[in-house]
Amino acid sequence: MMKVCRGFTVAELVMVTALIAILAAVALPTGRFMQQREREWELRLDLRLMRNAIDEHKRLADQGMIQIQLGTEGTPSRSRTSWRASASSGR
Repeated sequence: MMKVCRGFTVAELVMVTALIAILAAVALPTGRFMQQREREWELRLDLRLMRNAIDEHKRLADQGMIQIQLGTEGTPSRSRTSWRASASSGR
């Protein structure tokens, strides 16, 4: 009677391990690329929001709803006390 062996040969195990390594080598850079694209998309969205805010500020300034003095940037002062005062008042 012939003995029946069950299991995998070393060659089969090496081939499967090599295939898994190749798939992992392809998948990791693809995952990193997708993460980079997601970050870029978020940055593009943030940039669009900032552009809209700047355009809205300009529109309001042109309509006279925001007072701009000559020789200034047209932005609120950057002193810490004015920021703290507006933050504490709930605005």
